[in-house]
Amino acid sequence: MIVEINGKSYNFENTKSSIELIVKEIENQVNESGLFFSHLIIDEEDIYDQFELQLEEKITSISQVKVIMKTVREFVNDLLLSTESYLTGALPELQILIDELYQGPTSSSWEKLGQLLEGLQWINQLFDVIANGKYQPYNWSKYLKLINLLENELTALEAAMEANDQILIADILQYEILEILSSLKGEATATIDQQGERLNVN
Repeated sequence: MIVEINGKSYNFENTKSSIELIVKEIENQVNESGLFFSHLIIDEEDIYDQFELQLEEKITSISQVKVIMKTVREFVNDLLLSTESYLTGALPELQILIDELYQGPTSSSWEKLGQLLEGLQWINQLFDVIANGKYQPYNWSKYLKLINLLENELTALEAAMEANDQILIADILQYEILEILSSLKGEATATIDQQGERLNVN
């Protein structure tokens, strides 16, 4: 099979022992180029996770693997697109959750709250990646301010949850976190439109 990495083509045998060699070559190219590994295209199919497992399952029939690398700016753009997409779906759901908490939460409400906290943790991790990288968007100071506010409110939210105070939980979500997340979405949209790009937009 032919493996294309950063403009170079390599021939590997269609055996499981080749998988480790392919992974090592990808790591070498990432280290040498300063680019970020994004995903694989295996015989025209985009693969975004479980790369080694996907290679292993298809190893005998693969004819071509393209390794997609991205610059730091492209990588940050992808992270912000993911953030914007997540918040577009999460904000309406958050308002529904707030209404449920005020009216009397069900077991489903607490499950949604847990999912929200996981989502917020994921957002924090994304911004940690950007903060530790070589490129930050033009409005980075606004992100930092919002993330700092979000972390403070999450601390207050955790205290309200420990006290099992559903009204206080709803208040923090309604009057603090909802506004912060709306602002984060606005900043992500602004960055993408000013400095990034959207795929498949006519």
